[in-house]
Amino acid sequence: KQSPVWSNTIVFVMNDHLIPPSSVTSALSRNPERRMLMFALGGGIAPRVVETKGKTYDAAPTVIELLGVNSNYVFPIGESLLGNPSPARLDDESELREECLSAYLKSKNQVEEGSH
Repeated sequence: KQSPVWSNTIVFVMNDHLIPPSSVTSALSRNPERRMLMFALGGGIAPRVVETKGKTYDAAPTVIELLGVNSNYVFPIGESLLGNPSPARLDDESELREECLSAYLKSKNQVEEGSH
């Protein structure tokens, strides 16, 4: 915090998974409400707690919004947790999610095929 660049620096910390399979897996399965952790420090960000439930794919749009980056990119399934994201994105069995992923992968494949 003493660095002159602190006001223009944001440090993000996020775990990438809850726990790999191990001897405590059975004990953890009794607690379905485990959560991943993500937090940001610096950059003049006002301290607050976001209670909105999210998934790993919500991290990128959340970070981009927090950084104040203006982009016209639309994430296929993730949404920023700083606003009012749709609870439907948490449904792993959602047909909409599958359609979005399929369309995204198809568009990426067409771009890659066209670039050769």
